[in-house]
Amino acid sequence: MESWVRRQRHRRPHAHGKINGQHVYSHGGRATHRRCNARTDEILRTAKWRDVDLTEIIRLSEGLDDAIYANEDKHMESHSGHMTIEPKVYTAFANLGNECVTTICEIGFNAGHSALRWLWAAPQANVILFDLWEKEYNEKAEEYIRSPRNDHLKPNRLKIIKGDSLLTVRQFHADHPLTKCNIISVDGGHSYEVALKDILNMQFLADKNFHILFVDDTNCDAYWCVDKSTQEAMRMGVIRRLDGWSEANNTRGLTVMQYL
Repeated sequence: MESWVRRQRHRRPHAHGKINGQHVYSHGGRATHRRCNARTDEILRTAKWRDVDLTEIIRLSEGLDDAIYANEDKHMESHSGHMTIEPKVYTAFANLGNECVTTICEIGFNAGHSALRWLWAAPQANVILFDLWEKEYNEKAEEYIRSPRNDHLKPNRLKIIKGDSLLTVRQFHADHPLTKCNIISVDGGHSYEVALKDILNMQFLADKNFHILFVDDTNCDAYWCVDKSTQEAMRMGVIRRLDGWSEANNTRGLTVMQYL
């Protein structure tokens, strides 16, 4: 009799609805779960992320910066592209491929650098962004990402949900209950309450077969760091910590986690 694992290898992925007219899939099965978690362990245990080449995304990000500055928006919040470790870790996981990563969900569009990176690093994945959409450069950043010069990135895979994430994440889940995310990134509000609620709300979008949670501005001690929020979520038994790093003289950092 054919083994359960062998049957799983020939199963089609499950459609979880449509985003931007495209089917959103989640790959089921314990075999997939084991393989993707093994690759996660390899990335973290061997620091495989250090070998990631960011040359192309740096070039793309410079084009994004030029487009924003051309609109005379001279002030931009700090973003992961300014860091050394964060963009490599994000990219290493986005590069896991179609078996592990079919949908990426993030709170925090800001100037679009992370959205641009997800599209570049995971050409197979749909990308869903939640953002308050109150920055002067938000529109210009989206316009650049969707411009013909970036058609090779297939930016139609990007869906931006505009509004307060404390409301829109739960509403999105209600409207798309079968949509599940393999990479989840929380980089929104930096108050204790908002960061904690964002972490708690995003658990409803986590793919139980495989997912990774990134929480930005952790492992640091600047006033905007949200370590107390992640600590409370761990105390509540909602998440567990896999790894983390500090950067920029302990004013920025990243934690890799999973929902329980």
